[in-house]
Amino acid sequence: MTLRLQTSRLRTPPLLRRAALALAGLGCLAALPGCLPPPGAVSGATPLGPSVTAGGRVVRLTPPQGFCVDPESIRPGGAAAFALIEDCVLAASARDPATPASREAMVDGLVSLSIGETRLFAKGLTDEGFIELERYLRSDRGKATAGMGGDPETIRILQTRRAGDTLYVLVEDKGDQVVPVLGARFWRAFTEVNRRAVIASLGVFETTDMRDGLKLAYLARVVTALKQGNGELPAEDELQVAAAAPLAAPMASPRPGGAPAPRPRTSREASGTVFAAAGTGPSPVEAVTTRLGVEGAEDTGDVAVGDAEAPAAIETAADAAAADLGDGVTQASLNAASAKRIEAAAAQVAPAADPVAVAGAAQGPMVRPDGGTRLAPARAPGAPKRPARSS
Repeated sequence: MTLRLQTSRLRTPPLLRRAALALAGLGCLAALPGCLPPPGAVSGATPLGPSVTAGGRVVRLTPPQGFCVDPESIRPGGAAAFALIEDCVLAASARDPATPASREAMVDGLVSLSIGETRLFAKGLTDEGFIELERYLRSDRGKATAGMGGDPETIRILQTRRAGDTLYVLVEDKGDQVVPVLGARFWRAFTEVNRRAVIASLGVFETTDMRDGLKLAYLARVVTALKQGNGELPAEDELQVAAAAPLAAPMASPRPGGAPAPRPRTSREASGTVFAAAGTGPSPVEAVTTRLGVEGAEDTGDVAVGDAEAPAAIETAADAAAADLGDGVTQASLNAASAKRIEAAAAQVAPAADPVAVAGAAQGPMVRPDGGTRLAPARAPGAPKRPARSS
């Protein structure tokens, strides 16, 4: 699929970007090996990924060909690690908008990774565990976790697909999302890498037209590359799903008169919507594992709960899905990584607003359906509340 979307070439206000980075408590982690392509590298080339630690185990972040880890998104340790992956063309365009892209972007969106400190299920990757996980995700509490807005009334589980030891779930969230620039339909993948629970999500931006099947294929390509980069062999049926995603998008055809083709739109040009989060606190992964009493447990490779609490262990894995695109410190990490992409915060949404004030104007915590809290997305002054999408 070729994306030929005209770019506005707007620049991110530097103060907004610095403020968002400060909110997440993150510095530039470009020193991590493989975070950015080396100088002079062809845009679209895939570097080796950095490593993160989750629950005492090391997981290498190894994106597939054509994708790069966003270094500013990496939350490298603690109860859960987090990172964003995007098309290398978008990453290169964000760093150097003046340089022509070597190819069209394959995916105009983001892939998020949340890596927990425990296994996905206490007894390993069993059929029974995946059945219970799917049942949970179809409950009201599970739908609130799988979605991005938290209201189960606006969330539907459209499709589930088991491929090897991964459960892929197609979610539709028409509510007031925490990350409003993303479209309503997105895929999540629940799996393990190096005996650690991994929840990967792929969402494309609202104005991007990409079939659900192609989104699934690209997410499977990310998941299988992550497994292979950590010395694991994905199942054949999962590799077949991933094989449906093209390795590289074709370049645009030459334009009459030699005029250059439009540049691929970078993900930061998707919307003028402003969102920010402030404050600190445990991520959902930390909060749930603390309630289960596994914080500080030795690295046995299993969730530290008894057989009678197996449903809670499944809930731990499912709850972690909210961490990558919706809650607490991890939401701040997403904001930090996305600050360079959310264009002209003052110019497009609130022309008279101070970018620093916009970035820092976080609202108080909102109560989640499960009794926890998540940070509300900050709206620019005077911006109307985002209505629920109509069918």
